[in-house]
Amino acid sequence: MVRKLKSNSQVAHVEPDYVLKACETTQLNPPNWGLSFISRRFPGKGNYYFPDKQGQGVDVYILDSGIATNHTEFTRNRAHFAFNGDATWPWEDDMNHGTTVAGIIAGSTYGVAKRATVHALKVLDKNGAGTMSTALRAMEWVAEAVRKSGKTSVCNFSFVALNLDDTVNADLALAGLAEAGCVIVKAAGDERGDACKFWPNGSRVGLTVSSLAVDGRSHVDGTNFGPCVQRMLSLSTA
Repeated sequence: MVRKLKSNSQVAHVEPDYVLKACETTQLNPPNWGLSFISRRFPGKGNYYFPDKQGQGVDVYILDSGIATNHTEFTRNRAHFAFNGDATWPWEDDMNHGTTVAGIIAGSTYGVAKRATVHALKVLDKNGAGTMSTALRAMEWVAEAVRKSGKTSVCNFSFVALNLDDTVNADLALAGLAEAGCVIVKAAGDERGDACKFWPNGSRVGLTVSSLAVDGRSHVDGTNFGPCVQRMLSLSTA
């Protein structure tokens, strides 16, 4: 039968009819509405459905204030220190911003990708301040790490800087990350303004995400907006 099909000039290609298996896992009654929301088209309560792998094998590089790597949300040794931008800064997250971001991304309870590995690149101090030069050094570090690992990688930016005319080097560094193989995700920011006026959101490289209100239709008050925003998600999953 197979030979007949292959020899038939009207049949373009023959291959096995592989058995399909649903590759979703369910989190019943997720702890925040955002997890429920990204599993459906319209707002509403419900379970959180996600692939069985849950991000396993994916490296997420988080440029922020660091990560509390021993936090119970990061089971199975999934959180690591990678880069500290200032020798006078402690390695731990002394602001808690980076830990919160990492928890949203990969926390075992509150995270979207519950088995992904997160890497802390500390570019912000305890007051949430940092410099572009520090961020550039971190980006160079990440680009090299991604090239060496060859693994699926995501680079997360949850900070902004004024997007003036002198961000050429920063834009080149961002492009270098993308060329190295990192999927770049950028928080739109919360300045109540045009996201295009801030870096890295003004760059065409990567995906800029703003915060979505619980109604599933409007922005959260204070989040940046505009044509540079490609996605809107709940603050608990953005």
